[in-house]
Amino acid sequence: MRSILPAALAFVLAFGGLYADRTARLGGENAIQLSDPLKIYADMSIDSLIVAMNADSIDFNAESLRWAASEMRFERVKAGRYVFEEPTSMMHFLHRVVYGRQDPVQLRVPTAMFLSSVSTRIGNQMRFSSAEFDSVARDTAFLAELGVEPRHLVGRLLPDTYEFYWTASPEEVITRIHNTFKSRVEERFASRLDSLGWTVDQATTMASIIEWEVKHVDEMPRVSGLYWNRLRKGMPLQADPTVNYAIGERRRLFFSDYRLNHPYNTYRNRGLPPGPLNNPRLVAIESALYPESHGFYYMVANPEGYHTFTRTFADHKIEARKWSRWLNEQVQRREEANASK
Repeated sequence: MRSILPAALAFVLAFGGLYADRTARLGGENAIQLSDPLKIYADMSIDSLIVAMNADSIDFNAESLRWAASEMRFERVKAGRYVFEEPTSMMHFLHRVVYGRQDPVQLRVPTAMFLSSVSTRIGNQMRFSSAEFDSVARDTAFLAELGVEPRHLVGRLLPDTYEFYWTASPEEVITRIHNTFKSRVEERFASRLDSLGWTVDQATTMASIIEWEVKHVDEMPRVSGLYWNRLRKGMPLQADPTVNYAIGERRRLFFSDYRLNHPYNTYRNRGLPPGPLNNPRLVAIESALYPESHGFYYMVANPEGYHTFTRTFADHKIEARKWSRWLNEQVQRREEANASK
């Protein structure tokens, strides 16, 4: 026994030392430092992850990570977006990337944009590309499952900030946003739509025009009332945003633009255009459904970013000339300022 005890004690001490060293190496809090979220685009091996991390100039020891993965019997990691706000241990790092414990993305859907622009913004925030999102957003078979016509989808991409995992598919993103639209708009305003005899897509179409026309939210119901007055009287809407949509860009319009033969040009076609121009905010949709009651049929922009409203075309022409003079003065001032540089 006397000869065995020293050997046993030496073994215990050696094993304890090895265990302590292993634990320290695995649990050391400053083993990996990541200043930006780690994005793993596909499931991959530990060796492939090390190559990717080196390519991203991440501060870590490759051999230590390889050893740690071997010790923990980890061979592969899962795709995802992982946020490490502070330096972390090998053990914590590997447990997250191996089991796919990723952090969600706060996906911001912008407002008042063409579908292609919405696709770009969303694609820049997710693993899928903008082109992949845009393709799904125009996929008639997929949209048929949602009960949406392709030209109406953009009006249902309700602007907001949504929480998704970075690895979500375009189908998952569109479905969730569409379901949010259904609960916040379609179901909420069902009785109002019935009383107006409108579909939800007509509401988003009107709202999309208001969204582009109006800079200040408090003016939306008044502009909506003006368009409703024109519709009820059988007048063309003559909404400049529909011409901007027809020419494919937002800019100051010229007389030739208003003559463009396009189904969305409400200077040439009466009634609402065939679909929404953009994805309007909830406040614009509410304004489209609950217009202000008044007797205005004409409006022209003013220097404050609002509109001046009139009841007759004669009064409208007077206000339009004021606006034109103001614009010309601004152009002249800019030219003089540039000339003096």
